[in-house]
Amino acid sequence: MECEAGMATQLFTTSFSRVEVSQDNLLLREYQAQEDLFQAQPIAVQRALELQASLIAKAVIEHKSPLHFSLPEQVACQLNGTGELTLVSVPAQRREQKVGGLLDLLKSADLNRRLKELEASPEKAVSTCGGLIRHAVARHLVYRVLPSPQRASSSQRWLSAYALSFFMPQWVALDDQDNLLVNSVEEARASIEAMQRFLSTVKIAAGLAQYFIVDEEYQRKRIGMLAQLINQGQALARHETADIIRGIKRRIADHSLERGFDLDLPFFDDQAMEIRTLDIPVIPHGRIQFVPAFLVIALRVKQMEVEHSPGLSFTTRAHLLQEIKALGDAFDFPIE
Repeated sequence: MECEAGMATQLFTTSFSRVEVSQDNLLLREYQAQEDLFQAQPIAVQRALELQASLIAKAVIEHKSPLHFSLPEQVACQLNGTGELTLVSVPAQRREQKVGGLLDLLKSADLNRRLKELEASPEKAVSTCGGLIRHAVARHLVYRVLPSPQRASSSQRWLSAYALSFFMPQWVALDDQDNLLVNSVEEARASIEAMQRFLSTVKIAAGLAQYFIVDEEYQRKRIGMLAQLINQGQALARHETADIIRGIKRRIADHSLERGFDLDLPFFDDQAMEIRTLDIPVIPHGRIQFVPAFLVIALRVKQMEVEHSPGLSFTTRAHLLQEIKALGDAFDFPIE
């Protein structure tokens, strides 16, 4: 099983390649244009944009509505085709912006619509501000909101060598044998949730500024966390499956399976990026005596369903079939 787990890890870590970036890449050109424009702004304008970006990012992540933000008083714009920038005043009546209402839950799509409206403005200062706010928010999410890996300090000596090989060691809850490195399954689930929130923020940044996917820090954090979350999600699913196996064996020993038996097999879906369960009906509810053949038949039926399921990725399918095989092997009923 250790060999199979290693192969699965290799499969998903190699599948998250970096975005191919060339000088002809339209996203790269857009990214560089917006970054150059941002860096060309006077320091006071940059700081004003960064302040608004921090307020906007917090509101979007926390779904706080209404969102109020301000455009800077002035912004450096290109007023002609020469590429030269001119400092232009932003009309006072256009500076204050509001998105959403008191009864709404703010979504990144709501902000995106408002930024598109600003970017489409015939007033050059306003349209420039719309693009700069978009860039500043994506930049803030990637560089400020998303934590970076930290070197192990004296307070983190409890971290294992295995954990230190991952992108964010403090969120590694299971080792390469699916043993808990934390005190409970609940703590392991909390680590999974922290990684899911991280990737949710990554998704928000890309949703607001698609071109930001070419940013090196964005790619580093996205790829690092994707690999870690899938590794830990699969490990937690296998850990919980081992608990299920022990529970089934106890129920067989005390003859408590005769009242019916449905099995919820945990697995990590690497498209939804969450742990889900596969329902496996084994014995109808009633007073039917448990015999091993019931479990064998149920596992083989589910194996066929999983093998032909179009809704699963290749790596999720391999992981789920591994879980089914582990169940069969635990009861000396090999599932090939």
